[in-house]
Amino acid sequence: MSPYACGEKLAAKLVIVDEVSMVELPLAKLLFEAIDPEVTRLVLVGDPNQLPPVGTGEILTNFVNDEDLSAYSGDERIFYENLRKCTKVLTKNFRAAGAPEIVGWQEGIIAGVPEAAEKPATKVDALRFEGAEYCTEVTQLNSVIGKWIDTMKAQFEADEKKSLEKAANGLVWRYGKEMDLAEIGSVFDFFDRGYRVLSSVNDGTYGVKRLNYRIKAALGLNPKYEFPCGSLVMLTENNYRINHFNGDTGIVVLRELDVNGEKYAPLVAFPVLTKSGERTFEFFALETVAPMLQLAFAITIHKSQGSEYAHGLIVLPPQESMLLSRNLLYTAVSRMRRSVVVLGTRETMQACIGPVRRYDPLLPYATQ
Repeated sequence: MSPYACGEKLAAKLVIVDEVSMVELPLAKLLFEAIDPEVTRLVLVGDPNQLPPVGTGEILTNFVNDEDLSAYSGDERIFYENLRKCTKVLTKNFRAAGAPEIVGWQEGIIAGVPEAAEKPATKVDALRFEGAEYCTEVTQLNSVIGKWIDTMKAQFEADEKKSLEKAANGLVWRYGKEMDLAEIGSVFDFFDRGYRVLSSVNDGTYGVKRLNYRIKAALGLNPKYEFPCGSLVMLTENNYRINHFNGDTGIVVLRELDVNGEKYAPLVAFPVLTKSGERTFEFFALETVAPMLQLAFAITIHKSQGSEYAHGLIVLPPQESMLLSRNLLYTAVSRMRRSVVVLGTRETMQACIGPVRRYDPLLPYATQ
């Protein structure tokens, strides 16, 4: 956006911005200043029921609010009337089209009466990791993770005809040979888009740091290293030197440095698209990017926005937290395509029913 921050306008007839619910107010202001309404049509796409951005503003929620407009007058009322005329609601759920239970949960959460808060809970031993399941036995987290990993291993072996542990630990670029990109892709896709654990917090027993440690051990990855071979990792900040950014995921592989297989160098492989639209991987020395990496078998719900996974395990800590909200639970559940398990107490689920609303100072700017 920087080239357009000094009076320059975007030279485009149409600008489409996806995931607008994540756009903070300062960035939105720069965007609107770069648009010439006489030349460019702006289309904003997003879900107002998702989590608002971490920073200032909640522009999408304010743009599509359904309040009684009689409370407004003058420019504000005209502004909202015009917005409603050009607002369209997309009602078909393509992501979870094959999982009606997940769709039902999403609709119930939006309505403030999530089915999961009322339906009988599933015992840990009875979890199937199919459809939409709810388990209240949060103190049995280790057992839940164990069943989760067993399910992952069985699915990978059924799909790839080899063990997940062997495949993850075997991502080695052999000396004098080409790296098998298909092998990297199969493990990366399975971890990145197949199975993901989400939590509302980073720290503590139920936070992503501890969850990643448990998952790494259960997968049989080398415990000597923070990021062993086969680790799914995520960048935690923008890195313009390698042209990969906050939230990008990659996988750790080993490069064999001698013909005897005695020396190895760890690399991080990030997926990229070629000019022809085919996927390949870029490799970077692990030591050069390690300070800005975290394990990503489990990530926060905030970090999951904009992504989707076939199967998800959502961990909600039993402690009271200001982070719990309807937006949080909806965002987590709506990431999943085929199955979701929510692990949390009844009290935690009830706390997630009420949304957190924040004042958005965009309106005075937008009506000028």
